[in-house]
Amino acid sequence: MLGRVTAWLEDRSGLGPETVRTLDRETPKGVGWWDTLGAVALSLIGLLAVTGMCMALYYSPHPDGAYDSTRYLREEVPGGRLLLSLHHYGDSALVIVLGLYVLRSVLIGAYKAPRELVWLLAIVLLNLVLIFGITGHLLPWDQKGYRSTEVRTSFPAGVPIVGPLIRRVLLADDDISALSLTRFYALHTLFLPAVLVPVLALFGYVGWKKGATAPGTRVDEIPTLAGRFSETRAFKNVCASAAVVVFLIGLSSVHPAELEFRYSPADAGYHARPDWYFLSLFQLLNDLKALPLPSWMLALGLPGAVMTVLVLLPWLDRSPERDWRKRKLFVLPVGVGLLVVSLLTVRASALLTLNATPSESLFGHVTAGGENDLSTMQVAAGKAAFQKGSCMGCHKAYAEFSTGSLGPDLTGYGRTTFLTEVKGHPEMHSLSFYDRFARYVRGDVRPKDASGAEKTTMPKYSAQQLSDEEMTAIAAYLSQEPPPHGSAK
Repeated sequence: MLGRVTAWLEDRSGLGPETVRTLDRETPKGVGWWDTLGAVALSLIGLLAVTGMCMALYYSPHPDGAYDSTRYLREEVPGGRLLLSLHHYGDSALVIVLGLYVLRSVLIGAYKAPRELVWLLAIVLLNLVLIFGITGHLLPWDQKGYRSTEVRTSFPAGVPIVGPLIRRVLLADDDISALSLTRFYALHTLFLPAVLVPVLALFGYVGWKKGATAPGTRVDEIPTLAGRFSETRAFKNVCASAAVVVFLIGLSSVHPAELEFRYSPADAGYHARPDWYFLSLFQLLNDLKALPLPSWMLALGLPGAVMTVLVLLPWLDRSPERDWRKRKLFVLPVGVGLLVVSLLTVRASALLTLNATPSESLFGHVTAGGENDLSTMQVAAGKAAFQKGSCMGCHKAYAEFSTGSLGPDLTGYGRTTFLTEVKGHPEMHSLSFYDRFARYVRGDVRPKDASGAEKTTMPKYSAQQLSDEEMTAIAAYLSQEPPPHGSAK
């Protein structure tokens, strides 16, 4: 029975052992594990597609539901946290793999004839993956996604004459709104996949037809063959792809990706930051901001120039040599550029200011890093301590204390960034959010003016006036989610 079904499928599809043997082409000598990058990239794209489709079953692309649906998937759906984490880490892994693919192609001259089209398609794939990441960051509607999208869209908005139009086309509105979220969701799940699939198919087809590049050979040299694909490369491709996927599953299980707090315009101290693969550009813009150049020119011009050079590389490097030692004019600038990017990334990572997240915040302090829900008993005790300490005389908090006007509104304070810099206290950035809060209330850390006088009239609370337990309870009370306002038009 099975034999008859197999024979029928082979006859109707035209795919059988003979077809497979025809596709099983010869492999040049010298092609090894580094040549598995294409197969690994394909596996990661498949992983991202599957996890993305599963996540879409629960996602609501509207500001009123985007964050809650993402949080529900992460916290309530069995395996949801693993799905989100695999999608998160898979994106970074794909950028790394495609980056290594491009770097290896430069080193072994794989962009030369007859593989120019393969090279161009690889550059298109890399850019598509980066755009996938940019459009996907807004979808959770958390602080990181919203703030980073604000910064990214501000650069094209600065282009003279057409800038505001470009921003409006990107956001579907003058500012980020419900329409922007819908547009990014459509781009991420419909338009970009519609472009990716044919590009990926063409990349695979042309790459297969032109074959692998034998390292060290000249363009006009016929490489020595080492055997058929099934004998030399198939097993390595499967092993490398499986190893990467297993690693991502392990990483996602041990260190799940964090969902930041819901976007809130109240946290004016939040420091927008890009993903790691844009950190070098982020730091370069900060280091060069004193130059008399508009930020959009650097933010768009530098990546554009790099991509233009990469696209033109097969025609700039016209020599038949593929050995990198004979192409130092083209290889050394790539090495220097890679070193500069690495140093800028390390520098940016060291200088990043800590933002409030569910694990790093007052909320995180009272919920075991965001793993537990807020204790209703502790919140009630915090409300009583807030009243006992006369905090309500100077501060507003939620709708329950609304008369204080001398100090800032503390609604949702436990979910926000605060006291990132206090003059005279350079260690502030290394303190936990709770330590900043507690030391400020106790009076150990207070901002001072040039004469050394404290720039606040807030009294200092001793342990007798406000116990450590009461202080922690107040932190829990202030960690409640603020009422939604101003999140979308």
